[in-house]
Parts: sequence; structure tokens; C-alpha cells
Amino acid sequence: MSTGNLPSGEVEGGDSERFVAIETYTSRDFSLASLKQERRREFIVYARETTTEVLLNIDQAGEQIGVKFGDPHPDDPRFVAVDFKSAFIPEAGRRAARIEVVYRPFVAGEIPVGPEEEGYQEINIDGDLEFVDTWREQSDDPPMLIPQNGNAPNPRVDIGGCSIDIAGQPVSRPLRTGRWQITQNYSINEYNAGELLYAVGTRNNATFLGFPTGSALYGRPKSTRVAEGIIKVVHEIIVDPVQFHMRQSARADENGIELVNGGLGSCGAGQRAAFVFWVQPFPTLIDFASLNIIQP
Repeated sequence: MSTGNLPSGEVEGGDSERFVAIETYTSRDFSLASLKQERRREFIVYARETTTEVLLNIDQAGEQIGVKFGDPHPDDPRFVAVDFKSAFIPEAGRRAARIEVVYRPFVAGEIPVGPEEEGYQEINIDGDLEFVDTWREQSDDPPMLIPQNGNAPNPRVDIGGCSIDIAGQPVSRPLRTGRWQITQNYSINEYNAGELLYAVGTRNNATFLGFPTGSALYGRPKSTRVAEGIIKVVHEIIVDPVQFHMRQSARADENGIELVNGGLGSCGAGQRAAFVFWVQPFPTLIDFASLNIIQP
């Protein structure tokens, strides 16, 4: 949604003798997407007709609009400038560029920084449904055992619950999970690739992002160099607060999955898997705080 269109007008800032910076007619949009409130302003920067000058680079174009990181939005000072997106306009060559400024709510105590500066952080989350093999579902009698923190018992024990398999073959049931991507910039001195690689496939040993111990799984990290001495790392955190990343499995012998008539609970008659247990593919717990991830 938009706050409305504004007449275009020349803005102050930069080298006004050689270049013109105007805020476009459709500028100052407001949006709410991916759980983020944003305001945006759009500018066109171009060389004056009275000069033969061209824009040397895109950074020079950005200097003409008079907006810096952390500056408040002119309509709502609760929002501050956190990102700049700019490109030359193809049909005008280097004589004109389009610049978009992204504003987000200011949080007291935080200093807005640019996407190439140390301390920059961005958070995204996606919900997902994963379909998993299931032999038992939760019931009142008997209840299905969910081990604390997702630590599967050793030796194995039957998980209880109500039998829903068909002659030992599991059914596919949806499992709701979430995937967080936390982007942070680090100085090269604070970047430890070995520590991040060790963390892949481990779970949290304490509450993290508001999720209980064992429910957050560290996925694969991605890192790139964004500036001199600055490394951008995308941390992937997969959360499963229902099964704590465990999966069901049925005990088998040389003849296949062991069966019993009637199964467990009151979900139906027929042959069902006799013994179902939890498997935890990610048994290692670590302190995610050691990865220098700033929790939102």
C-alpha cells in the first residue's frame, strides 16, 4: 500500500551545479512484507543539460540525493535509511541513474549500518511443510513419547501413541517446520570458517530464537566477502518444535518389519508395526552463542 503520490521535485545535496537529483512522483511507498515494515523513496539523478559531465560511477550518483545511512524518513522519523539500491538507467548511459532508499523502523540502542559494514544484520523466515514417514500418531491412550530435548533413548524404547501404519508400511504425514536465515557481517578477525563447518548438523543446547533446547538445527552457512576485511555470513537455522528433528522408525528382523495384530491404541484393527522408536540424526548439542549469532 502507498501513502500517495508526490509531485517530483529537486532535492538538495551533492553537486547541484553539475547534477540534478529529483524525488520521483511515485516515491514514498509503505509496505509490510515478510514481517518487515518498510518505507521506500525513489530518486533520479542526471547531469544538467548545460554541462557535458557524466556520472563517474554509481557512488557519485548516490552522493547527490542528500540521504545517508541512519537518516530519518521525512514523513515518519520512526523509520531510518538502512539500504540503498542504485543502477544506471540504460537508455541514458552514465548521464542518469535511479536510486531507491529503503527505510525500516529505528530500534533504540541500535546504530543503523550499511549492508557492507561490520555489524550489518538481516533476518528472514520461511515456513514449510515437510512430509515424513509416520507409523504412530499422538493419542491419549497410550500417549506418544516425545523425549526431552529430542534426545532419543538408548537403548531404544517403543514410542507409544496410536498405530496408523498399514501392515508395517508408514504413511506420509506433514510436519510444520520453519527456516530462519540470519545474515550478519563480521570483521575478518572474527570470522572462523572451521567453527561454522563444525556447527553444521548440530542442535541448540539452550533456548534460541525463543525455541526450546534441541529444536533448532544449524544448517549450512554461506559466506562471501563484501568489503575490505568484511565477511558476510548467512546462517541457516531450521526449527522443529514438534519432533525436535527426530524421525520414527520401525524395528525389523530378517523377515522385514515386525508385525502384530491390532497394533497399539484404538486407531484401527489389522496388522501394524510391533515396535516403533525414535531416531535422532543430529545428536550433538552445542551453544549457538559461540557462533556469534545476534538473536533478534
